[in-house]
Amino acid sequence: MPPSPATLHRPSWPYSEAMAAGLTDSVVSLTDLHFALRVLIRNERHGLHAYHPHLLQRHSLWHPDALHKLAGQINERSWQPHPAWAGMRLKGRFATRPLISLHGPEELMVYAHLAARLRDAVSPKRRAWYGHYLFGNVPTGAGEVALIDPYLPHMLALNDHLSRRVRRRPVILSLDISGFYEHVQHRVLLDIVRRERLLGPLDTWLLEETLASFASRFNPGTNLPQGLPQSYPALSAIPAEAYLIPPTSTTPR
Repeated sequence: MPPSPATLHRPSWPYSEAMAAGLTDSVVSLTDLHFALRVLIRNERHGLHAYHPHLLQRHSLWHPDALHKLAGQINERSWQPHPAWAGMRLKGRFATRPLISLHGPEELMVYAHLAARLRDAVSPKRRAWYGHYLFGNVPTGAGEVALIDPYLPHMLALNDHLSRRVRRRPVILSLDISGFYEHVQHRVLLDIVRRERLLGPLDTWLLEETLASFASRFNPGTNLPQGLPQSYPALSAIPAEAYLIPPTSTTPR
C-alpha cells in the first residue's frame, strides 16, 4: 500500500521559502514528487477514479527508484510528456466543451508538482490583491498538501470585501473560474509566470513542456495554444489564478 500521509514528510524547502532566500532556481527532488503524489490523492481522488482508476493501485509509483528516475530526467531537462487525451463532454443541455486528461501518472505527478509550486508563489500575491478571498478560496499554509477549498461559498463575501477595502473601482467576475479553463492562453500564462517570477527557470521550462502536451488538443490547427485540463479542477485552478494576476502597476496602494 502507498505510505500513509502520517509517514510522509512535507517538502523540506518549500518554493516560497526558496524565493524568499533569493534562490533563482531549485532542483526537483524525490521529496517534491512524493509530495505531488500526496497532492493528487488529497485533491483529485474523484478525478483519478474517473480518468485514471489504475493510479491509486500502482504501488510502484511510490517506489524511490521510480521517483528518482523521473526527478533525474526533469533536472536534466530530458523529460518529455506524452500528448494528453482529448474528448468532448456536455456543457449544459446543448453545448459541449473539450475534455482533456493528462496522459499518465508521470504527467499527472508533474502537473501536481507545478500546481503546488505555483500555489506557494501565488498565495502571497493573491492575499495582497484580494485580501483572503478569491472565488471562495482561502489560501492554506506553504507546504501543506491541500491546495484549494471549494470555489462556491464566498463570492458575495469577496464582492463585499473588495467594495469596502480596495481603493479603486474593481472589476469582479462572478463566475466559476473553471468555466474558462479551455480559454487560458499559454503564451500569456507563461509571460505572467516570468513577469511575476512565480517559478524558477527549471519549473518554468517544465510548465512550458506540460502546456505544450495538451495545447493542440484544445484548438488544433491554430497558432494560439491555449487551455488547461478541466478534468483536474484542483490542479488547474492554480495556474488559472496565476493567469488572473493583474500587472503590478494596477495593484492598489
